[in-house]
Amino acid sequence: MPHTFIHTHFVPANSKLNSERLATEFDKAKFEKHSESLLKAFQLIDATIEAVDTFKIGDADLYLKQKGENYMPISMFGDAMSRVADFILRIVNNRDGILLIDEIENGIHYENQEEIWTILFKLCEKYNVQLFATSHSYEMIEAFKNVIMKNNFQERGGYFEMSRHSVSYEITVQKIPIYSLEDKLNNKNPIRG
Repeated sequence: MPHTFIHTHFVPANSKLNSERLATEFDKAKFEKHSESLLKAFQLIDATIEAVDTFKIGDADLYLKQKGENYMPISMFGDAMSRVADFILRIVNNRDGILLIDEIENGIHYENQEEIWTILFKLCEKYNVQLFATSHSYEMIEAFKNVIMKNNFQERGGYFEMSRHSVSYEITVQKIPIYSLEDKLNNKNPIRG
């Protein structure tokens, strides 16, 4: 029986692709005609962004253009843009894969979290990527819950809690139904997402 290997990518909590790697991943997406997904994600965070491209001026870098402005390197737009670019490019360039993101909320302002979840759900479905994300952020978990409930994504996403068993000390994983998660959030009960 042949072995099947699934492309799996891991994004640690405080990491982001360096400028050159981000540019390379963007060029790969652009070549495959998937770069529009990244532009749409950027526009969710900043509606004034009208273009994204790569240029090799010294080292290769990813550049964003706001309305009425010149192109500027992505580093000028803050960590959220680089982090979101990392997520999106790993999805569109790795069809049929798995993406693991630790502390998904890092660098992403709470006002943008629902939009980020929405685009991640849509892109993961489009490119058949299974996403596993951890978070200790009440706001990020609430945004996740809101997106699932508003879009009827109960079959496309789930919330799991991990804890250590009090007797055996084994790590246990429990799927929490979305309505139970809503109740936990509303009552300010502890969450471990």
